[in-house]
Amino acid sequence: MTSILYFTLLLVALGVILALVQWIMVCQAKRTEGSKAPDTSVIDNPGNYPLRVYYFYSQNCGPCRSIRPMVDKLRKQYPNLIKVDIGEHAQLARDFGVAGVPSFIAVEDEVITDVKLGRVSESWLLKWLAK
Repeated sequence: MTSILYFTLLLVALGVILALVQWIMVCQAKRTEGSKAPDTSVIDNPGNYPLRVYYFYSQNCGPCRSIRPMVDKLRKQYPNLIKVDIGEHAQLARDFGVAGVPSFIAVEDEVITDVKLGRVSESWLLKWLAK
């Protein structure tokens, strides 16, 4: 009986630790909102868009692979959705304060206006892209 209780307490403690780590990552990512966006001339698509959404991803990230079809579909219609591989552009990811992948960062008039860590819905992405 006591071993079951200890095992349950261990699982609860691990769950709390994981939730705390995720909360810290989200807070770290949100910290950049309202700050000036770093120079992105290396990766920006041709054209001067006042609003851009940067999608930071990794080739070996499972959640990134699962949303890739949605992102690729929307990129055909919205050239202001810009994919950034953190393996190729690690310094840019650090400059943006990317805490994990996938991350979506909306930049409007050179200011970071919204940061989403993890998967986003197509409606959230369209809301930002269609502005």
